[in-house]
Amino acid sequence: MTMLYLGLALFLAIHILPTLGGLRGQLVTRVGENGWKSIHSLITVGAIALMVLGWRQGSLEVVYAPPAWGRNAAFVLMLPVLYLLIGRRIGTNLKRHTAHPMLWAVALWAGAHLLANGELRAVALFGTLGAYAIFAMWSQEARGVAKRATERWPWSSEFRAAAVTIAVYAVFIAVHGWISGVALVG
Repeated sequence: MTMLYLGLALFLAIHILPTLGGLRGQLVTRVGENGWKSIHSLITVGAIALMVLGWRQGSLEVVYAPPAWGRNAAFVLMLPVLYLLIGRRIGTNLKRHTAHPMLWAVALWAGAHLLANGELRAVALFGTLGAYAIFAMWSQEARGVAKRATERWPWSSEFRAAAVTIAVYAVFIAVHGWISGVALVG
């Protein structure tokens, strides 16, 4: 589980430390906005890779027994998770309702997976990332950096986002076993 913990530590460090004491501004001054985004992206991708590899090697020790309906609930909850992620990029009215669609997606994704998994590796991964998402929403609100959109998008953009969500959902169902080692079908 060392790789899982290292991936979580890197992810949290690159996402939380820059928000403390104006560190992000100092880093942007040194390496430029694009330089900072490149560094942030590379460390994030590396952290996610470590988390995936660590998950596959993680402890199957049971911490709690998930509810019998948990797996089905997780299966259903992943649709709004993907819609939150996709809708924020395609251009929907999500940003008018929340300044945090991606963080809501992470929190919901983590909660859904905690309903379906009770192993130590699940508690470490999903518990940590879910707690981070909730903290990040609170932190952004407290610092006044969370901004809701005012632009209204047509219903056609909502339908387009829904169609893309369903297509991506089907792909994720197919590749989930390859990514996580836990097949959802078959």
